[in-house]
Amino acid sequence: MSRRTRVAAALSAAAVLLVTGALFSGAPARASGLITASASSPLTNAGDLSVTFTAGTAIASFTAHIITASGTDVLDLPEAEFIETSTSTSSDTVSSAWTLKSGITASQLPLGIYEVTVDATDTGSDSVTGQPAGTLDYLIQPTVSLSADFAVLSYASPSTTLSGTVTGLWPGGATGPIAGQEVVVADSEGQSQDAQTDADGDFSMPVSAPGTFTATVSGSTLATTSSSPVVVTAVTTPTELTATVSTTQVDYGEQVTVTGQLSYQPDTTWQGLSGLPVVVDAPGYPQLSIPVTGTDGSFTATFAATQSGPVQVFFDNAQYQESGSFPYLAPAQATTSTITVDRQTSLTRFSASVSTAKVVTVSGCVGVSDLPAGAGSVSGTLTIQYSASKTGPWRKLGTISKINGNAGSTCGIATVEGSFTGAFPVQRGTAYYRAEFTPQASANLLSSVSATALAWKYPTQVEALKVSARRVAKGSKLTISGELLQDTKRWGGYGHQLVQIVYRKPGAKTSYWVVKVRTNSAGKFTATVTDTFSATWSAYYPGNATHYYCSSAGVKVTVS
Repeated sequence: MSRRTRVAAALSAAAVLLVTGALFSGAPARASGLITASASSPLTNAGDLSVTFTAGTAIASFTAHIITASGTDVLDLPEAEFIETSTSTSSDTVSSAWTLKSGITASQLPLGIYEVTVDATDTGSDSVTGQPAGTLDYLIQPTVSLSADFAVLSYASPSTTLSGTVTGLWPGGATGPIAGQEVVVADSEGQSQDAQTDADGDFSMPVSAPGTFTATVSGSTLATTSSSPVVVTAVTTPTELTATVSTTQVDYGEQVTVTGQLSYQPDTTWQGLSGLPVVVDAPGYPQLSIPVTGTDGSFTATFAATQSGPVQVFFDNAQYQESGSFPYLAPAQATTSTITVDRQTSLTRFSASVSTAKVVTVSGCVGVSDLPAGAGSVSGTLTIQYSASKTGPWRKLGTISKINGNAGSTCGIATVEGSFTGAFPVQRGTAYYRAEFTPQASANLLSSVSATALAWKYPTQVEALKVSARRVAKGSKLTISGELLQDTKRWGGYGHQLVQIVYRKPGAKTSYWVVKVRTNSAGKFTATVTDTFSATWSAYYPGNATHYYCSSAGVKVTVS
């Protein structure tokens, strides 16, 4: 007995295997001669091997070799075991097809995947040896069924069972269940579970999520095959939340109770959902309340009111509860009436002062007197107003939005307070100022107004500025004169004040003083300078503790 015969006999108990699709794969290759070969076999019987040749002349003889993946020749099939089933001739080639008279049996070849090569000679003396002809998938052809006990998941039925059967078709035509076979059931998201068939080829597994499921089998003696997909869907049961508060008008820190009910509609009627958590989110309250519903779906929660606004109650909300915690129940939300929390603010130590440069600087403190230490900070906007009268009418001067942290009770209001300061252009020489605090919308504070502060200086101005000449020779004397006025109750001369005589050269942005001259008792002044360049001349009064600065209009003098 030859080695190949002994190998075949030792494996005679193996079953014949069908393949999925074409049982041979791979494109035929052309050898150094003109002979090519391609092997194939039908899906219904992998052993019915056929070989198709293309050569320059008719095939005279050939042998087909079945080769393992390791390169071992385990079965030789000579021409004598084939019958020619078709032949055709073109201008330069002859094509012929040959099929085994008797298909390959399990006694000849164990189940597996093999390479097919041929040795062939044609009548024109061309020949090939070991010519690749394709791949033989000599495997069991399985069939996999899959179905669901019920295909729609719900809150009442949150899981179903997928079951099926694996049967096989052997190359000799025998069929039957495949026992002990691993089955992989995967959904459309790539998640999978494993099961194993019993003696009847049956398998089953539970699933608790919707999806499109497919069962797949594979193995060294088994072609990879999948079932038809099974779609499992889910329906979401409607839910409903109600919520009310015990009061809507409270002082800061007062206790408020929220009550309500969680219900669902499994059919045509609403029923209470028991034993499920709801999330109570009270405005400004740092901790969430998570009561669990009673047997009738009712719940209650109590919190200290620190901020105005409605209370929100959630069920199955992704922001507060892990997604998927309550499968097949719709999320629900309820909003109570708005709770108003009253907190009074105070403005203290308000002051205002004006500079000679006509800028008013204001400062003060703002705080909340009924907040405990560490309860928060003051946030909002201060509007600075001015008026000619202590009682108004008031006009807006500007706003301050920066409140400087917690002033540490140095303002004398409370432990929650802040200081502010700001500077604005003066709109009146003498004016009353005050600050009005508008809290941030979410701060739950009331507006407040400071006491008034009077700030003033007398306006001044330089009038009748004159020069002795508009055009002078270089090095000539130039006399500049004018009058400094003040408005105490009416405009009049302001005497005994130093006025600076300044110049600005053409194209320059900066002015320079050259001499200071004191006004006489009537406020008039005169100064003489040596003029060596063309410039615009003016008079500048810097102001003092009771008077604003002023500057005259310029007078151009040309030096020639």
